[in-house]
Amino acid sequence: MRLFTSLRNLFLGLLLGLLSVGVFLALSEVVLKLAKVSPKLDNLHFLLNPELNYPQFFQRDHDLFWRFKPKQVIRGNFMVEGVYQINSLGLRDKEVSEKKPAGVFRLVCLGNSNTFGWRQKQEQAYPQHLQKLFEANRPLAKMEVINGGITGYSSFQGKIFLKKKILKMEPDLVTINYGWNDLLPAKFGIPDKDQKLPSQWVLNLQNLLSQTTLYQLLKSLWVGKLSKPQLVRKGVSRVSLTDYQQNLIEIERICRENKIPVLFLTNPVASIEAYWGPGKTSLVHLMNRAYNNALKELSQTHKLDVLDVAALFLHRGDLYDEPRTDYIHYNVLGHNLIAQSLHDYLVTNRLVLSTANRSLIQGL
Repeated sequence: MRLFTSLRNLFLGLLLGLLSVGVFLALSEVVLKLAKVSPKLDNLHFLLNPELNYPQFFQRDHDLFWRFKPKQVIRGNFMVEGVYQINSLGLRDKEVSEKKPAGVFRLVCLGNSNTFGWRQKQEQAYPQHLQKLFEANRPLAKMEVINGGITGYSSFQGKIFLKKKILKMEPDLVTINYGWNDLLPAKFGIPDKDQKLPSQWVLNLQNLLSQTTLYQLLKSLWVGKLSKPQLVRKGVSRVSLTDYQQNLIEIERICRENKIPVLFLTNPVASIEAYWGPGKTSLVHLMNRAYNNALKELSQTHKLDVLDVAALFLHRGDLYDEPRTDYIHYNVLGHNLIAQSLHDYLVTNRLVLSTANRSLIQGL
């Protein structure tokens, strides 16, 4: 009898404790929401792991590290001012079905925040502008250009994203634009390929908790403690030049085995001559050139199809709005220039026509 009473009291105590914790958490959540407390906290690891700083917008993923939460509209407080519509596939685009509709030619533009359309309205990003160009010049063709750009992604993540997500969408053509995040310093000095995340069930629990303001606030405070300059080690990039080339070779192999033509784009940077003056140089420009040269080298050694859009930006002084603070993300004129160059290249080299039969497109 005493044992039963002891167990009952223990059970009631645990139940009361859980209820107390639940009430405390619920009240804390209400107070934080009423007080409009912002969990946002700038940290050195944002570009390496944005889900740490914005758990309300990103989901943690064991293979991809992070991905956008589907079906959301991100406004204003996401990195820079703007409205970012994320569809049910976790992409910044209109709603599209994962399975390709019959008779449609599907082109997927994979890349980083430039492809995503950082600082730009959705319709101004170069994949969306490319869609308009095809509609205007080939009104009878059923073209579908999908924006597959994810902020912060490196070529390592892009390779996995292609295998894990994009192949299911049955693309007829893929464009690739990675490199800027590859050359960034590696978090804790650990390259992307060696990063280890917890099991997916642990990440799923974190994703569930990330819907609460309290968790977001606690996460931001923890990230603030982790955000120390010495934890970002110089000399170790997220993806080395050698690994960058290997990732691109692997991407080409995956596409070739699935009979998908692929076009690689070099990465533009704000013209140092136009914005800073002749004779100037910078480490960022030198590193960007090294990664672009590594890609162009593959066009010779491995016959990769490369469009050198970076060359179009070399002497232009009108393609960046704030080049001294953001020399990576070009403005709407830059997006238009890339879209037009892509359109002309694809048509001239018949990369669209070569897959027309497969997609049953009429009128091309």
